[in-house]
Parts: sequence; C-alpha cells; structure tokens
Amino acid sequence: MEHGTNRTRVAHRMAQDHRRAYEAIFGTLPRLEGLPGDASPKGDAAEQAAWQAIEPRRRDEVSKVFANVGKAIAAYEKSLQHEPTRLDGYIDAVLRGERSGAGLLRADEVRGLRLFIGKAQCVSCHNGPLMTDQQFHNTGVPPRDAARPDRGRAAATAAVRADEFNCLGPFSDARPEQCQELRFMVTDDPALEGAFKTPGLRGVAERAPYMHAGQLATLEQVVRHYVAAPHAAVGHSELTHRHAGTATAAAGAKHDERSPIELNEAEIADLVSFLDALSAQRSTAPAGPWATWNCPKATEARRRCSTPRTLPSRQCIRIRSDFPGPRRRRPAAATVGSWWSRTVRADRPGCMSTWRAFSSSAVSRWCCRSMPATTSRTRRSPAPRVGRGARSR
Repeated sequence: MEHGTNRTRVAHRMAQDHRRAYEAIFGTLPRLEGLPGDASPKGDAAEQAAWQAIEPRRRDEVSKVFANVGKAIAAYEKSLQHEPTRLDGYIDAVLRGERSGAGLLRADEVRGLRLFIGKAQCVSCHNGPLMTDQQFHNTGVPPRDAARPDRGRAAATAAVRADEFNCLGPFSDARPEQCQELRFMVTDDPALEGAFKTPGLRGVAERAPYMHAGQLATLEQVVRHYVAAPHAAVGHSELTHRHAGTATAAAGAKHDERSPIELNEAEIADLVSFLDALSAQRSTAPAGPWATWNCPKATEARRRCSTPRTLPSRQCIRIRSDFPGPRRRRPAAATVGSWWSRTVRADRPGCMSTWRAFSSSAVSRWCCRSMPATTSRTRRSPAPRVGRGARSR
C-alpha cells in the first residue's frame, strides 16, 4: 500500500480487508459504492480524469480515509526501535570503565570509529542516537539522469507547503502551534539546491544501494565519493576538495568549515568495517553449559536463586552434556542439544518454576516474543497516539 497505489484503491482496500480495525480508530468508513477502483489527483491521466468525475464531497471523504491510513502507518513506524548494535555495547562498556567491552569491536572497527569521529568527518552530519542530524546537505552526489539533475530540497519546499496532507492541512490532527517546523521552513536558502536529508546509519550495511536514489552500490563507493568530493551537478557541494586548476577552485568556492577528507586505502577499509558494526547484533550459538540465546542484555542464566532482578522473565537455554547443575533443575526428559525455556517466578527472580520444550528453529522467534524489550531485531515500543497529519501521497 505504499507504492504504486492511489486514493480510491486504498479506500476500497480498507473497506474490503481492514474495516473493523479502521473503524475502531477513525470511526465509520464512508460509503464507497459507485466509486472507481483507481482514481487520484496525482495519478496518470486516466486516474486524474476519474478523480475529477467524483463529486467534491466524496473526494474529501476518500482523501480523509487516505490521510488516516497514512497516520496509522506513521504511528506504526514511530513505534519501531532499533536493536542495540555492537557499537552500543562498546560505548556502554567504555562509559562504565569496563575493559571487557573492548572485545566487542575488532581492531579495524575501532580504527574506523576513530576515523568516523575524526579525520573522516562523518560525525559532523551523522550524529545523535539515529546517527543523523536530520538536516539537508549537498555533497555532490552524481544524479541518476545527468540531463535532469534533481534539485533536492530546493524543489520540494513549495510542494510541502502546498500539500493538503501537511501539518496545517485540513486532514491534520495537529494544532497550528504544533506546526512550527512547517510554518518557519526555510525556502530561499541557496544551500538547499541539490541538498538531500542525512540518512541514519543504523543497519546501513544491510540497506544497499546508497545515496538518495541508489547511485552508489557499496559502502566502499560511498566512502570513496566523500574522499573524491566531486563538484555538484546542481548547487554547491559542502565538501571541500583539492581540484586544482578548475574554475571552482580558482573562484575559491568552498566551505571553510570543512577540510578535505583525505583517507588512504587502509583507512577506507577500516571505515567501511566500522560501518558494518552499526548493524544489529546477530544471534550466534550460545557457549557454555547454560547460556542465553539471542538475549543481548540478559545476564548469563544461573543455577542459583540469586539471579539479579534485571534478568528477563524468560530465557531460552540449551541442555548440554557438560550441564553442571543438579538434575532436578532441568526437565527429566531433557536431552543433549534440545532447547528449553524456563519461566522465572515473580516472587523469586531467577528461580525456575516451569519448563517448556521447543525446536531449535523456533528459539529465536520465541525469544523475540518473550522478551520484546531486549531481543527482537526490530522491536516495538508502546504505540504512540495517531496524529500530526499523514505522510501518504
């Protein structure tokens, strides 16, 4: 429902498959009988003609459904959170003064981290919890179509202001004073020419290709782009470069706050390795006679009843041949290599009360459902209130 759709198609889909869920949040769906299956003011010629043939009142009803679907999607997206990465664990360990945390990153990744916050200058834009400043920058990314280069933010501001689905539009749930970002949006800054929003870097190694239109296939190509710092096809790149003899260099057009990004081959490789460390931790077979599975923040499962209260309510454990605990602490039917779960008693954290067996293929899935606060690759926080306008088209 995100791409290749239109307003009446979305409304019909809600009525056909999601009426109960929709009406539980937004109220009664409007009557859709007689409306074309494909109609939109933003579609192709046929869809636009079909849209114009609909009476204005019914067009507004369809647009409201379309906006509400966008709000629901936005609310769901806001509930998604990233699983901690090895970098998060490394930083936490360093802040706690724990030397054991040094092993969470390889030597090349640590060197890449130093480059990231140092001479590579990545942190100047990729900062904060999501590793993005949420701003727009021109970095000279080559256009996909050289004959028609994308103007980026400069061409979008007028469309955002005129959009009926923006924060101040008729379908928004926001109060005017909550729309300051839209009301005071900069529209006449030359720096917006060819500027695109800084993406977050969590999980970046899993999201190829890169840049705003997928112009670069690998992270190595991205790093080399910043080292090369080519001239922008539209506007002026923020990257400082050493292109001696060019008209731009002769005119002294550069950003004085930036130095050229100069990295050798080894440094490029280290920086790419560090970017790989920004992905969520992947499950590995647990070591030891009694260990947790896919539970990054859980302390090691213990045989005694002194387990800290921070231990999650359930843990997946594996029975091994060298299991050291007394047999009464595991199911009588346990076999070497089988997977079991234990439920911790609420009155005595860490004390086993019940057991349940399941196959190894279900271990990761079961853990994710049992401990959503620590283990799922993409976990959900409490759902936010739906509002502030839709982001759909």
